[in-house]
Amino acid sequence: MGELTRSAGRFAAELRYDDLPPGAAATAMTGIADCVSVILLGLDEPVTAIVAAGAPRGDAASALWGKLRTTADYAALINATSAHSLDYDDTSGESHPSAVLFPAILAVGEPFASGQDILAAYVAGYEIWCELVSRDRDKHHVKGFHPSGIFGAIGAAAACANLLRLDARQTSAALAIAASMSAGLVANFGTMTKPYQLGRAAQSGVLAAQMAARGMTAGMDALEHPGGFLSAFSPAGRITHETAPRFGDEWRILNEGLNIKLYPVCYAAHRLINSATAIDGLAGRVEAIRSIRVHLGKIQSGILRYREPGDALEAKFSAEFAVAAALLAGNVGLRELDDSFVRRADVLRLMRCTQRIESDEVDPDQALFSPADWVEIIFDDGEIRTGPPVRFAVGHARNPVADAKLWAKFEECTETRLNGAAREALFFRLNTLQDLGKISQLYDRMA
Repeated sequence: MGELTRSAGRFAAELRYDDLPPGAAATAMTGIADCVSVILLGLDEPVTAIVAAGAPRGDAASALWGKLRTTADYAALINATSAHSLDYDDTSGESHPSAVLFPAILAVGEPFASGQDILAAYVAGYEIWCELVSRDRDKHHVKGFHPSGIFGAIGAAAACANLLRLDARQTSAALAIAASMSAGLVANFGTMTKPYQLGRAAQSGVLAAQMAARGMTAGMDALEHPGGFLSAFSPAGRITHETAPRFGDEWRILNEGLNIKLYPVCYAAHRLINSATAIDGLAGRVEAIRSIRVHLGKIQSGILRYREPGDALEAKFSAEFAVAAALLAGNVGLRELDDSFVRRADVLRLMRCTQRIESDEVDPDQALFSPADWVEIIFDDGEIRTGPPVRFAVGHARNPVADAKLWAKFEECTETRLNGAAREALFFRLNTLQDLGKISQLYDRMA
């Protein structure tokens, strides 16, 4: 592994838009557009209001999509919390990159950054984030760490350092500072603290870059040292030390991409939803369901910690709810993620008759997942209907959705915020970021 901290610092400091390989900017734009939609969707969520209520006075950056002026770090905190408040944001690297990276980039870059600057910064943060995730053979969720909070602070620091044009040493220091600011627990899934953990990661990345710019020092081996980040946060200490990083030669954003979520629930449940909604012959027969068996991986099952959720926040982390909603409503959308729906008698009945069948097998390309998930339904008369095994959920980088679906989600998330013309103009700007002269122009798209 050698000088991982210094190597990552050099890469993040030197990366520019013209260095990006074909396809990288397009993937980044997809993630950023999706992130903007969920920021706007989450503006009125209680957790967003709680976080925003503590915002200090400042004029460095906008929060709440232009409605509040505050310090850059607090703008990142608020916007990232909003982006993850409904758990509808993209995933990759066993984490939620866009909801951390873009709010941090937006807060730091608002006064001066172009669209091309934003895209280069996003890719810098993404590459370092996913490189660090790949170094551990074990899964952080199992230990109780929330990877988005753990790795997100460092990814956001890399992105912000790139925007601020810090040199290689300053950027390495920013990464090392952020490594001491990483935090996040699985135990807080299903509560307001989960999105706050992403908010804190974005805020920490901003602060780390700002401190490094002012001259704060940090360990130039803080990532790879035996007493450093990777070892300290490793579930079992099985770190890959032998392989040198290949920043700029191999691009993780091309190999791993982004998984766009089509349901506002934990990604660990998406394959089950796909399987359940594909079962035929359910019309008029849901009341005759005697029992349900859901087949999923053991790690996924641990993340989906609520067997009988009591509200919509908990329901986002419940395999039982995901399948019940899919069978009853044919969808698991914003309408179903409502406390009254979660507590309905028919939803509760199906959740209580659901059994989890956990697999120890691991998909070679998705380490948090089993090779496939599927749903079985057993009716009162003994008939069994089985949904198809699903390996890559719809919206996964290897099972992508068409542009029309991306637009439909953007429209759904922004319909209460923007009129039709403003919505279309903002979506166009987000998907042509390379042509945007100044990132603050995005706020001009508000109705």
